[in-house]
Amino acid sequence: MKQLMTEALFHGLMACLISGCLIEVLTPFFEEIFQISIQKNTLWLEYLAIAFISLSCIGIILTVPIIQFIQVSTKQSLVNKVRPHRHHIFRRISLSLQLVICLFFLTSTGVLYMQLRFIHNVDVGFDTQNIIEMRINPREQNGNDMLEEIKQLPMIKATTTASDYIVCKNITSFEERVEWNGQTEEDKKSRFARLALQNSGDKIFNFRLIEGRLFREEDWVTNSNTPRNIFNSPILNKIILTQSAVTAMRIEHPIGEIIRIPIGIFRKGDLEWHYSDYEIIGVVKDLYSQGMKTEVYPTIISQAHNWMQSINYFQVVPGTERNAIKAINELAQKHQWEYNEYNTEPQTVDNKIQELNKSEIAIFKLFSILSFLCILISLFGIYSISSSIITQRQKEIAIRKVMGATISEIIIMFFQEYIALVFVAAIIAFPCSYYAMSIWLEQYAYHVNISIDLFIIILNIVTILVLFTILHQVIKTARQNPAEVIKSE
Repeated sequence: MKQLMTEALFHGLMACLISGCLIEVLTPFFEEIFQISIQKNTLWLEYLAIAFISLSCIGIILTVPIIQFIQVSTKQSLVNKVRPHRHHIFRRISLSLQLVICLFFLTSTGVLYMQLRFIHNVDVGFDTQNIIEMRINPREQNGNDMLEEIKQLPMIKATTTASDYIVCKNITSFEERVEWNGQTEEDKKSRFARLALQNSGDKIFNFRLIEGRLFREEDWVTNSNTPRNIFNSPILNKIILTQSAVTAMRIEHPIGEIIRIPIGIFRKGDLEWHYSDYEIIGVVKDLYSQGMKTEVYPTIISQAHNWMQSINYFQVVPGTERNAIKAINELAQKHQWEYNEYNTEPQTVDNKIQELNKSEIAIFKLFSILSFLCILISLFGIYSISSSIITQRQKEIAIRKVMGATISEIIIMFFQEYIALVFVAAIIAFPCSYYAMSIWLEQYAYHVNISIDLFIIILNIVTILVLFTILHQVIKTARQNPAEVIKSE
């Protein structure tokens, strides 16, 4: 017993040593892909604790089977009788469990990949590349001077400002009490996101026009005939609606229709609402500004005066984003501009989109690594178990050959057994994976559907890998001389 336990613990120590080497080598890789900082001291303390617990568990778990093995071996040696081979049920169960875990992680990784590809390829309703976002309040510090110098940079093609971030986790600018023709009492509760843009903003973001038009130069011109609000300020009264806004208003032919948007004013302690008329000039596709987890808000895109907004967007020459950000930061140092919550650092809109999907990318990378490890462990396990089973069935194979079985028939026999194991594992793994990933996908307002094609592809891949793993051993055993095998038995 002491010898068997020593061998088991030795293998456990070797596994711990190899895993420790892998941790040392792969830690920088994990820090890079997950964009985290790992404290080595804490990591190694936790590793040593886990290794000690694992070795202790190995010793405790193996005590009973080792004692049983010694007792059975002693009895067999006393009666000088070899017990006939039983069905290798426990080995098959362990092999099936490995395949279940492998199929589960592979399927889950496949769903993650499909969702990430969907998120990456979906049209968010506006351009995200070659656009830099930066919040500069011209009335703070010397923001106006710095802003003018940024506009003069050679890589800047066009600039605009907005009332809200085009990409954000939470929309902050809303309009309520909006009125339109045919509105019902229930419609009065509707809430619309509002995105006010300075001149050329619609061109920079290149909204996907469905009908009507975007803003023109003449829409920005004001004169004595321009409508004015309660503050006697000229109103830029052309607006663009998104598809969901048109749907919420149930307007069949929106172009040319008038909607009324209020301004709330406190007078003598009471809130008064003063309405202004706005003409709908275009309809664009919905803006997925909050990613795929949140349903799109019905949005009103309106015009904004130059002095109203402080969220700046700079369209740059393609390929010059990094140089532009570097130049902007140099200007910030020159003007002693301090970044804070209200005056943010420059970043690309494309990066902000990726930030919304940061957790999904990290989960996909993690599951990819786990899937690879599961496949590797499963194939090693299959090779080891199949080698033991085939060795113990040499006599059976020899008798089959004597009875006329060909090498191909023996190979097919073993293939059928292992294909059956894969299918049993799939029957368990696929429903579990489907259920788990369906729950995960529910957090998305827009997501892919899990199709049967994914399960078929993964099942075929795993089956082929399993068959290739055992093929060499089966062929080698099937080619042995049956007379020598029977004689040795």
